[in-house]
Amino acid sequence: MNVNIQQLAVHMGGTPVLEKLDLDVVDGEFLVLLGPSGCGKSTLLHAIAGLIDVEAGAVHIGGRDVTWADPKDRAIGMVFQSYALYPTMNVERNMSFGLRVAGTPKAEITQRVARAAKMLQLEALLARKPAQLSGGQRQRVAIGRALVREAQVFLFDEPLSNLDAKLRTELRRELKALHRELGATMIYVTHDQVEAMTLATRVAVMRGGRIQQVGTPGEVYARPANMFVAGFLGSPSMNFIDGEVSAGGAEPGLQAILGIRPEHLALHAAGGGRPEAEITLVEAMGAHEVVWLDLQGHRLAAIAPAAGTHQIGDRVGVQMDLDRASVFDPVSQERIDLRAGAFRHRTR
Repeated sequence: MNVNIQQLAVHMGGTPVLEKLDLDVVDGEFLVLLGPSGCGKSTLLHAIAGLIDVEAGAVHIGGRDVTWADPKDRAIGMVFQSYALYPTMNVERNMSFGLRVAGTPKAEITQRVARAAKMLQLEALLARKPAQLSGGQRQRVAIGRALVREAQVFLFDEPLSNLDAKLRTELRRELKALHRELGATMIYVTHDQVEAMTLATRVAVMRGGRIQQVGTPGEVYARPANMFVAGFLGSPSMNFIDGEVSAGGAEPGLQAILGIRPEHLALHAAGGGRPEAEITLVEAMGAHEVVWLDLQGHRLAAIAPAAGTHQIGDRVGVQMDLDRASVFDPVSQERIDLRAGAFRHRTR
C-alpha cells in the first residue's frame, strides 16, 4: 500500500518542526527516514501514524485521505523504540492483546499469533513473560504485536536503538527477510546510517524538518545532492577540499569544493609526481585502517588495508579516484554537475 505526504506541516508549541514536506512511498518498498536527532524524522512517522495533529497538508494511505483518521483506522502497524510490553502478560497475550480488544474471533487470533511467532522465531517463547526474555526477544514480540494486525503499512520508530551491536545486526537481517516475505510497505526511522544502508530500498535523508534527498542507498552515497548528505553518510565521512575550476573546466576560476570519500584515496610511496601528505594519525579497524593525512593544510581521511606500514610522521603520495568524486558549490553547498578532473585544490 502506498503512502503519500502532501505539503505536510507540523508545529510543536508554535515552533515549526515540519514545513511543506512532500514524500511518496511506493507500495511494498522499505523506506528509511535517516537523519540526525531533532531533524523531524520521528515527527513525520508519528504524523503518518496519526499520533500527532498536523498544522497543514495531507496524509494519504492506499489512496485514502487519513489526515484526521484515528490511528486504528489507518491500516498500520507500529513498532516503537521501547518495547512497551505488558509485564503481567505472556508473549502470546501481549501479541494478541489488540486483537482481543477489537473482538477478533479466537480461532483467527490463534492463527495470526502462530503465523507471526513462526516468522519471528517466538514459538518456544509464547508462554514466557517479558521479564524472562532478552532485549532482542522482547523487540521481536513488539514486532509480532504489529504483525498480527496484518497491516499493509508498518512503521518502525528506531526499534533497534536499545539493543547491543550484535543483536542489532541479527534483527536487521531478520527485518530484511521479514519485508521480503510479507511484501508490505515499511517506513523505518533511524539515525544509524548502517541500518539505513542495509535495510532500505530507498533512503530519505532529513535535516531541519526537510527532506534533503531521496534515492537508493547507492544513489545517495555515490551522488549526494548536497554537502550535508555527503558528510552525513559514510564513516569516516566524505573529505572536502576547497579549490576552483581549472582552465580545463567549463567555468575556469569558479570557486568549488571537491568531495571525495576515504575509500577513494589510494596511498603510495612518496614521490612519483603525486601530491604528498603527512600522516597525522592511524586508527586500526581490524581488516583495514583509517589513515588521517595533512595534505597542504587539508585534513583528509583515507582507508587502507591493515598492513601496519603507515606510521605517524611518514610522508605518502596521494592518488584520488576523481571519477568517483563530487563537486559542490561553496555558497549553496549543492552538488554541481562538473567533471572533478577539472578541479584544482587550494593550499591552506
